[in-house]
Amino acid sequence: MEKGFEKIYGITERHDEVVRRGREWYLYFGQGKDSQGDYVLRKVYDHKPSGDELLADIVELVNKNVDEKILSGYVWKDMPVWLSSENQFNYKSVYDLALHNSSVLPVKFKMGEDKDGNVVYHTFETVDELSDFYVGAIKYINNCINEGWTEKDGIDTEKLLEGA
Repeated sequence: MEKGFEKIYGITERHDEVVRRGREWYLYFGQGKDSQGDYVLRKVYDHKPSGDELLADIVELVNKNVDEKILSGYVWKDMPVWLSSENQFNYKSVYDLALHNSSVLPVKFKMGEDKDGNVVYHTFETVDELSDFYVGAIKYINNCINEGWTEKDGIDTEKLLEGA
């Protein structure tokens, strides 16, 4: 019966809690908004979840959300940037090399896709421009990771279970 988290639309405020309805327990955690509107994340259990089980499920959810945000949330100079692990490695390699030998420039990167699904490319002409891009990406990644740590550090399973 158990499956992952699902988005429940129409909820505009965050209510982190476990609620029992009949023979099922519902974990509501987080709050977000996407193109379909405001939502809360919900996971259904066929048993009363333990604090450890809730913690494991929420940590997995937060980690997944952080990974997704890193992958597709960075925007540099109005360009969406796809920060896959491979791209991060390629950006770092070129950045490190350009700091020592600027003759590797210009270099062209596929950044990601725009809202219409068109591929976005950018050619870096100078070390300063590449540095602005790369340092911005690193700061963005670190910010995402820190937000995830803050979210996980704030999990109080006893409070979540109060209403169950």
